Amino acid sequence: MGGSSGRIRRFLRTGTLRFRSPGPQLPDLPRNEPYISDIARSIVSSLRESIRQNKLASSLALVAFLIVLPLTFGSRYDERPRYRQVIIPDIERFEERYRGAIERAETAPTDIWRLYHFLDAHRSAVETLKHVRSKRTVTPEGTRAHAALIRYYELVDQHFAILRTQMSVDEEIDFLERWRDITRDIQPIHDRWASWLKE
Repeated sequence: MGGSSGRIRRFLRTGTLRFRSPGPQLPDLPRNEPYISDIARSIVSSLRESIRQNKLASSLALVAFLIVLPLTFGSRYDERPRYRQVIIPDIERFEERYRGAIERAETAPTDIWRLYHFLDAHRSAVETLKHVRSKRTVTPEGTRAHAALIRYYELVDQHFAILRTQMSVDEEIDFLERWRDITRDIQPIHDRWASWLKE
């Protein structure tokens, strides 16, 4: 009995030690997501390979960059020729509609026709504003000048709305005379844009 109990104790001790001993190491699992360093190495490697295979194209691109860079920073681009050719014709067409409606209101034979042409002028001014807002400039000077034109037509639209509200309250108001005063007050804003074009 004593001998068998000793064997049992030895077995338990040995089994426990086997159980507690570290097992074989598991292999490293592949990473699901690459590290940033791996991505950077891949990009650099791709660029190096691309440059190696396209030496002529890479050389020409570098030469072009070195030539264009000083020209870009050394000279100031004047966008007015492009602006006059591409943007001005449409703006002039919209402005002509607006001014034509105002002139027709001034010369209309009856109050009804004067009112009709005045409201038509407001509609034309809103269309002009939408068109001017849709155009983009590239230089700081052009952006400031174009912003002045946008501001002018924003004020035109706002003053039309205010005057129309006043006309709905006072039917005897001389809206054309009021409009002449408003136009005279805001004309310098339009002139800032026009003077940039003439410089």
